[in-house]
This record gives sequence, structure tokens and C-alpha cells, in this order.
Amino acid sequence: MSLTTHKIELPNEVILGDASAMLAKGKDVTISTKGNSMLPFIRGGVDSVELRKIPAIHRGDIVLAQIAPGHYVLHRV
Repeated sequence: MSLTTHKIELPNEVILGDASAMLAKGKDVTISTKGNSMLPFIRGGVDSVELRKIPAIHRGDIVLAQIAPGHYVLHRV
């Protein structure tokens, strides 16, 4: 018996909005990355990032930022 896995891509607004809601509830979230803005350390389509709610943000941290209603970005501080 073999298991088949399927990759589903959803718009950033959906994925990151849901991730934000889960983080607000204290849950950790792992998401696949898109794009190459964080090269060479994080490669879009290859790597994933684990997000968790933390008490303070420091240089080098990756944050999920809502820059407008319904519009989110992952950004390195």
C-alpha cells in the first residue's frame, strides 16, 4: 500500500492569515516559503520556516507582519 501526497498552493492571504490566527492562539506554525528575498539562507520552494509566538523580537528573527488588512509578509528583522 502506498500513500500519495499532494501539494496544494494557496494564496499568501489565506495561508498567512490562518497562520497569524494560529500564532495568536499560541500554536506553532510551519509554512513553506515562496520567493527568494531571504537568499541564501532560505530558498523559496525548498525551505520552510517555523513560526512561534515569542515575548521579544531580536535582530535576525523572522517575523510574520501584517502590513495592511489581509496582507501579510514574512520578513527578517
